[in-house]
Amino acid sequence: MKKRIGIGSALAVIVAVALVLTLSGAALALSFSSNPVTMTSDDGQIASVTVAPKTNLEWEGLDKTPDTAVYEVYIKGPGGSWNLLGSQPQNYADFGDGGTTGNSSYTFAPMGIGSIYSYELLDADADGTTTTTDLVIKVKGKLYAGGNLIISAEAEDTFTVNCTNEPASLDMGGAANAVGTATVTE
Repeated sequence: MKKRIGIGSALAVIVAVALVLTLSGAALALSFSSNPVTMTSDDGQIASVTVAPKTNLEWEGLDKTPDTAVYEVYIKGPGGSWNLLGSQPQNYADFGDGGTTGNSSYTFAPMGIGSIYSYELLDADADGTTTTTDLVIKVKGKLYAGGNLIISAEAEDTFTVNCTNEPASLDMGGAANAVGTATVTE
């Protein structure tokens, strides 16, 4: 039996953007993107689904210069609750454009969702069927100055996992290999 391993990644196609405005006029925009995942296997089982969001933060009008950005990635399945998948602090030196107006970006290494959701929930059990499951990814971006949160934003996007169980087939053929003998009488 052949088994094709499908590995999907939420990376880039649909863009989700959140913009937070505060009373002081400060603004923080967070964006990331995701794409659908499609896989096919002989038995309809998924070996792995990973997400690796590329996040972007842009800010302006802050009263303090941030020294740390924290990115958090959450995932939620159908009818489920939010689960933290990963987080990454980033020091000021990594921000690119710093100061009270600036930007920061971070791309997460691929994170498997199997520690939170059983891949069996995504499987297509019967031959010739496809299971479609929507998963929601939420990214939070937070800016800190001196250990104090100064502003945060979040954005979310849904990506679809399609798992197809290839239809079974059986081909039969062969030859009868019939052999005959003749008896000759004189």
